[in-house]
Amino acid sequence: MKLFPRLAAAFALLVLAAVPAGASEPVPAPEAYPERVLGKADAPITMVDYSSLTCPHCATFHATVLPQIKKDFIDTGKVKLVYRDFPLDRLALGAAVVARCVPESSFFPMLDMLYKGQEKWARSSNPLEAIQSYGRLAGLTPDAIDACFKNQPLVDAIQQVRENANQAHNITSTPSFVINGTLHSGAQGYDYFAKVFNELEGR
Repeated sequence: MKLFPRLAAAFALLVLAAVPAGASEPVPAPEAYPERVLGKADAPITMVDYSSLTCPHCATFHATVLPQIKKDFIDTGKVKLVYRDFPLDRLALGAAVVARCVPESSFFPMLDMLYKGQEKWARSSNPLEAIQSYGRLAGLTPDAIDACFKNQPLVDAIQQVRENANQAHNITSTPSFVINGTLHSGAQGYDYFAKVFNELEGR
């Protein structure tokens, strides 16, 4: 698959713009940032997942821990997971931008593909081309991906969400989880989260 020149140019602009600016007052993420939620809207427990698509520990959580949480707590209406980007590098930012551009119904399957294939695409000789191929699998055309990389409001919103997380919860690493307002950091296993959920349920 050949790299589209316009896409390469757009990505170059995106990564140059990705250098974090100075700290700013935390404000709600703008409309340019589409919220993505797994589970029922009225679930009593909210688990906000701050992850980076190039973080190996995040990949482990999404591949091995989240499926069991989904089965036991999300699908049963006890927990809803809100996924928010906390890109640790420019490549993670680029992948996050593409993931936010796919249709809402394809977002979590797209995340699943990116995390399970992380070691392959993130270490490839041309990660941009690899990200493009995942976007195509999720239904995006080359022109749509090109436009996605040029979507500066979305790029700015992703970085704003990261800054808000840092200021509101002192998040500096991934994965980090805010569960009903309390921060839980690090690569925790299923048993850890099950204990947290059960305690919140009063068990």
